[in-house]
Amino acid sequence: MLELNNISLRFGEKRVLENQNLTLNPGHRLAIMGPSGCGKTTLIRVALGLAKPTAGTVKNTFSSVGVVFQEPRLLPWRTALENVNLVLGDGRESMEKAAGYLAQVGLADARDKLPRELSGGMQQRVALARALAMDADCLILDEPFKAMDDALRCQIIGLVNQTHAAMMLVTHDEQEADTLECEILRL
Repeated sequence: MLELNNISLRFGEKRVLENQNLTLNPGHRLAIMGPSGCGKTTLIRVALGLAKPTAGTVKNTFSSVGVVFQEPRLLPWRTALENVNLVLGDGRESMEKAAGYLAQVGLADARDKLPRELSGGMQQRVALARALAMDADCLILDEPFKAMDDALRCQIIGLVNQTHAAMMLVTHDEQEADTLECEILRL
């Protein structure tokens, strides 16, 4: 379970979050929606322990959390395959499994490419493959489909929809939230 209680966060005089509460139980799916700049990404950064709230508490009892940020955050000196394999133990014995995750996101032919050789959408799919490969009990996804065309977005959302992990999704797209059967929290 991930629980945020009365979370407030300020940057100087700017109030970004004020008394936000949410609970994400195992298997639960939550979409965080709202206008740009309202604190959606900041809220997930607090949930992940990457930003310290001004007030409130965070409790996380999930054993593992897979994350896809707005930026793919791939290691630039590692190939697509090696970036996915990082979460599988980073050994030769897990390379085939990593290749399977790349194939699921349509990147079997890009396995040996470095991130700089991939488009933004391809990099984002590598990041998604890496998060899915973790087989985490919680996924936190910050606008993970935005760099994809409509047909590819539908395919990848279908893949993500197969997971049984709890999910916190930041999105501007109500259809994404509906397809992934998310409860909606509006900021």
